[in-house]
Amino acid sequence: MRENIEYLPLKSTKVIDLTDIKGAYCSKLLADMGCEVIKIEPPSGDTSRLLAPFAHDDPNPEKSLVFSFYSSNKKSITLNIASAEGKRILKKLIKTSDVLVESYSPGYLDSIGLSYQSICKINPELVMSSISPFGQDGPKKHYQGTELTLLASGGFTYECGVGDEVPCTDPGYMAYDLAGTDAAAGIALALFHKDLMGQGQYIDIAIQQSVAFHTFFGVPQWMNDGIYRRRYGAVAINYWPGDIFKTKDEKYILLMCFVPGQFKTVAEWVGSDALADPMWQDAKQRQDNTDFLRAEIQGLVSQYDQNDFVEEAQRRHLPATPVNNIADYIEDPQTVFREAFTVTNHPSIGKHLLPNTPAVLGWGRKQKPKPAPSLGQHNGQIYQELGLSKNDVLTLKRSGVI
Repeated sequence: MRENIEYLPLKSTKVIDLTDIKGAYCSKLLADMGCEVIKIEPPSGDTSRLLAPFAHDDPNPEKSLVFSFYSSNKKSITLNIASAEGKRILKKLIKTSDVLVESYSPGYLDSIGLSYQSICKINPELVMSSISPFGQDGPKKHYQGTELTLLASGGFTYECGVGDEVPCTDPGYMAYDLAGTDAAAGIALALFHKDLMGQGQYIDIAIQQSVAFHTFFGVPQWMNDGIYRRRYGAVAINYWPGDIFKTKDEKYILLMCFVPGQFKTVAEWVGSDALADPMWQDAKQRQDNTDFLRAEIQGLVSQYDQNDFVEEAQRRHLPATPVNNIADYIEDPQTVFREAFTVTNHPSIGKHLLPNTPAVLGWGRKQKPKPAPSLGQHNGQIYQELGLSKNDVLTLKRSGVI
């Protein structure tokens, strides 16, 4: 029997978030798992507040929808950590924290007296993770890198696109999010180690390396066969048909034959004498004759509206799905049933949807995401917990420290 309780395994974990967009997904995952994530922003605000799109097309730092997504469930304080007083306050916060995540250029924290070695002396049990384009060491550690350049340098972009045309790349922040996922997993393991051994850990995440790690079998294929993976666009050539087809209502479905026997089911459904030949059960034959087979299957798909085709394919145990846009996914009955989104009310943006965390442990109730904080929203609370008075906070504000 399901228990409708909220189970957040990291609820008592305090995280100092010194990341920009490169590490924002890591701290978001931790916040979604119940951590108290304190996002430390410079007094001018985090740079991700300047990232479009903006709600109502209003370029207001409090209305960045990028910041809204990546900073839900977090708290915000302002602090100039490069100032003497700022460093003193940060060190005080480090004493009572469990995790510190940062995404500055390698060596920056060392240059202002906040190296991992010095932080360890303040709190030996602290888990610290650094997320940077190419890692904290090596000949390219100071190279500049952005989302798109890191997808390219990690090998992902080379494999995307069609044939010999110019490679393409993924929208959004896939490189940063892959690295953030790896960092969050490393932090969870390090927290487990801390509970067992009473020792902190340092975790060095290179975004380029995270991208390369997730390029499927591209590396072993090249190592063993000297072959670069060809670009096939939307086609999964190894399991053909694994392709996109247009339906009668001018929408798209993706049909894939992943296991032996599924193409036989497709062939019987098409009902063509040409597809009755047993040779089509050989995947290599299908891969060598995709144009002919695509035309045969397209003739079948064109007889159905999108939803009708998917339902019939699934009834025949074929993996076919609609090619959804965002609205399609949000309105999908499965999405609604699983409560994938929560309506939240942001003071500047207004009501909008935020995704619930995909990971729900046991039969626990999903945590409802809290809106992203306004700049310095939690200054009063956090600084009071550190023993500062309202007058102290006001003085720090006037002097530009917070």
